[in-house]
Amino acid sequence: MRMKRVWFFCKKRKSHLGFTLVELLVVIAIIGILIALLLPAVQAARESARRMQCTNRLKQIGVAMHNFHSQQGSFPPGIAADSRGSYSYLNGGFEWTYFLHYLLPQLEEVAYYDALDGPRFNIPNPWSSPTTWPLTVEGQGLRNLICPSDYLGGEVTSYPPGRSDVPVPKSSYLGIFSGLRDLDGFAPIQQINPLQQAVFQNGRGTAIKDIIDGTSKTIAVAEYLKGNDATSSRGVIYTNRAGCQALYVRWTPNTPIPDNLAVWPDFCPGNNSRNLPELNLPCIGGPDTENFASARSRHPGGVNALLCDGSVHFYPDSIECEIWRGLGWMADEGDVEALRCN
Repeated sequence: MRMKRVWFFCKKRKSHLGFTLVELLVVIAIIGILIALLLPAVQAARESARRMQCTNRLKQIGVAMHNFHSQQGSFPPGIAADSRGSYSYLNGGFEWTYFLHYLLPQLEEVAYYDALDGPRFNIPNPWSSPTTWPLTVEGQGLRNLICPSDYLGGEVTSYPPGRSDVPVPKSSYLGIFSGLRDLDGFAPIQQINPLQQAVFQNGRGTAIKDIIDGTSKTIAVAEYLKGNDATSSRGVIYTNRAGCQALYVRWTPNTPIPDNLAVWPDFCPGNNSRNLPELNLPCIGGPDTENFASARSRHPGGVNALLCDGSVHFYPDSIECEIWRGLGWMADEGDVEALRCN
């Protein structure tokens, strides 16, 4: 008997080799959550590294100041000239010459220092005589004077503003000057309130023995911001104005109270184009004598500052105003009235 073959045909089941839409969305959501959790940590780590590098650059300035003191018997003058707005070398020097220029050899900028005729610095102000400014340094920034966290503002700017006569460097580190405003800080030494004297002044250097409050309790240099673009004059260390060469301890670090700057377009003009509180760059324009600038940084919660003993400390925005003033002035001896903040 012949057997009848029976064929069975089975449908092959299709295998799932990919994700369903729901599964894909779940994976994307998980990755998004992980990124959201990790990104702040990565940013914090980067800022920590930038802040450490910033601290090291301030320490280099401190070492340079002490080496200068060992050789000359004092720290360098705040500005070389013995009066504000000096256009003559006969006044002790030109307006542009700043304490940082004296320290350039210690900051690995010997060629720049030599080009500026250091230590005499007998070169007219760049805006008054641009043709005499050394071509070898035009447009050259000074990297050791820039805080990595101060990423806006550029490293150089044209001076005078709006022209390309002399591109000069900016700095994130500025000296603390006497008093509460430019009228005080750049007055003759005889007219400065002795309780409000800071380390940096006109035409004279400060010796360690003159720091009555002690080198470990007196700030010499603090951080400042270089503005929002390369046309801003904030941080330009070639003119003795608030926000360029001079900082004051009138208000605490990163204060929301606007800096009072010159009314020129590159400082703080009347159209408020430079008033940028959202970038920690608040300002109002005012007369030259009333100008002042406060310490500012992009570090969360405070600023780095160099003390006269060469150490660097981080000072929080929440520091009391009276304490901050006491740190900025070298011979206040804790006088309550002199330190009072209104």
